[in-house]
Amino acid sequence: MAPYACPWQALSVLKWSRCCHGSAYLSPDQFLGLLAYTMEEFDQAQSHFEDAVNFILNAGYRLELVWSLCDYAEMLLDRKGATDLCVAKAWFEESRSISTELDKGVKERVESRKSALPA
Repeated sequence: MAPYACPWQALSVLKWSRCCHGSAYLSPDQFLGLLAYTMEEFDQAQSHFEDAVNFILNAGYRLELVWSLCDYAEMLLDRKGATDLCVAKAWFEESRSISTELDKGVKERVESRKSALPA
């Protein structure tokens, strides 16, 4: 189930994530992915997250890549598709690896999000 009951709650979280992520930048596709995720439109969310990740990779925004991968992984965990758990684990591991290179505080936030993974 998506973490927010309505788009207004998602908007509040997006405003919060802007501060939490440590950047004023949130790609339009990441925003749309989060909104689609909130609306439980998982296939649309996946498409937007994939576009966001591709854009961010090409732009070289490594910190934003960490958060996009985490958001994407959380959506996959909620969708519970056949391969979603495996892919989510890979995205969390990739985001953890990048966050280790960037900043200890970022790594700690990624680790706390990763802890939601089922065993």
